[in-house]
Amino acid sequence: MKRNPSTVLPVFLLFVFLWVAPGIARAATVKVNCSPSKGKPQTITAALAALPSKEPNTLLILGTCNENVNITTFDHLTLTGDPTATLNALDPNFQTINIQDSQEVTLNNLLINGPINNDAVDCVWSSVCHLNNVTIQNAGGGGLSGGGGSALFVTDCHLQNNGDMGIWIGVSSHMIMTGSTIQGNATDGISVFMGGLVKLDSDAANVGNTIQYNSGNGISSFRGSLFIAGTANSTISGNGGDGVALQGASAADIVGVTITNNLGHGVRIGDLSFAQFKRGGFSINSNNTSPNILCDSAYSAERGVNPTATDTNCPAEIQPLP
Repeated sequence: MKRNPSTVLPVFLLFVFLWVAPGIARAATVKVNCSPSKGKPQTITAALAALPSKEPNTLLILGTCNENVNITTFDHLTLTGDPTATLNALDPNFQTINIQDSQEVTLNNLLINGPINNDAVDCVWSSVCHLNNVTIQNAGGGGLSGGGGSALFVTDCHLQNNGDMGIWIGVSSHMIMTGSTIQGNATDGISVFMGGLVKLDSDAANVGNTIQYNSGNGISSFRGSLFIAGTANSTISGNGGDGVALQGASAADIVGVTITNNLGHGVRIGDLSFAQFKRGGFSINSNNTSPNILCDSAYSAERGVNPTATDTNCPAEIQPLP
């Protein structure tokens, strides 16, 4: 019996649709009211448990949430304050938000208070995390940590008054930070460790980063890499140690930032470390320990410093052999 081509094609298309349909992403938007005027408070944890982890989901969060949020193996998840929300760690021994093995997790418009005995926010194990207009504060540990090959994008955020460093980036992870402020943390503002990469730049409104009044260095790096771009309104100032400290084969490209009034040197280039300066280093001045740019080892080096723009003890550039 001959088949009618006009019936075969619709049947084939129906088969294809039924085969593909289960994989089509179904976006969901769920409201989480942690402080209702009546009734029992809702929780982010309960909302996450009811959502498919591999489809796009958005949680609109209202009020003050007292819980420890664990986000594991989620993809395309957004937590947004509606219009703002506060998260407090319920258990003092665990992170307020812990993100693991998750892709494209976004935190917007949140105030996050950290636990007494841990970091406030961790983004680890190959996760991709975006933070926009988020304040992270008062953790007994660090404010924000990125490790295990993760990628972090931090925009227009505040990290302040944490009991350790403001941000830690290490173990083959990288962070791009724009338009943000890191201040008043008990050790370093930013610590880069073992293969970590940090880029500091201006945001879309040309607002730079401010790293100030931290008890340790503004930025420390051990076997990490820094690219400090930004504009003249990016500052590293008033920190209790050096503005930037490079140790253990670290490298830095320092372009558009003012480094001033730190208790130590402006930039310390330690053993086997290297710094490239643009614009002659003219904006690295008036730090409290001389020289402003210090080579702290016979095996450290810099390039690009204009000795009429700032002071340094680093040896002159060696000319290439003919």
